[in-house]
Amino acid sequence: TTTITSGMPLNNNMSFATLLGASTQIQNEEERLKRQQELKELKDQETKVKELRDDERRLRTELQEAKKRAREAKKEAEEREKRERMEAKQRKQEEKEQIARDSRSRSREGRSSGVSSARRQSDENLANGSTTLRSPMPTFEERPMPQKPPSAFAIFRDKIKDDVKQELQARGEDVNFSTEMSNRWNALSKEEKESLYAEASRLMAEYQQELEQRLEEDRQRREQMNNFQD
Repeated sequence: TTTITSGMPLNNNMSFATLLGASTQIQNEEERLKRQQELKELKDQETKVKELRDDERRLRTELQEAKKRAREAKKEAEEREKRERMEAKQRKQEEKEQIARDSRSRSREGRSSGVSSARRQSDENLANGSTTLRSPMPTFEERPMPQKPPSAFAIFRDKIKDDVKQELQARGEDVNFSTEMSNRWNALSKEEKESLYAEASRLMAEYQQELEQRLEEDRQRREQMNNFQD
């Protein structure tokens, strides 16, 4: 029996070359395992990097969506504010037109009263024997001008204004009536508003048709008056 430097005994059947080959095989296996571990760690790092990139993309997408929602909310608020200003302007214009209509109505009543006085005087002249060969002045029935129809908001307001006033009084809250009506209008669904807009359009079409009829009647009156004067 021989002994190597490490002190391990060698039998006669095991050569030095065999031991060297076994040692080399062990080293190769260790290196293979080491490379395999390094590859595993590298793959784990790549997976983590991919997850971080996915998280970054998701956060960027969420940020873009949040900005988009903010822009849409801002645009909607601006459109709502613009619509409310237009409705308030329209309500003021309707009030002015109503005042003007009332004034014209009073003026027409005054003119009608004057025509009636002239007619009575003419009748008195006829009764006293003062007659002329001239044909009598044509008379016309005074009719008020057609009123401009309400807007969609005005239709909605007129339908519920009494109930809203009673509700505000019952609650005892110091809430402006116009503000309350605007809030309720804004709370309506799209379908409810479309129904009110359709009703307002129908009333406007009837109003325009009546105006055209009145214009034609006025034209005929002027012709009759011109013929009478001639």
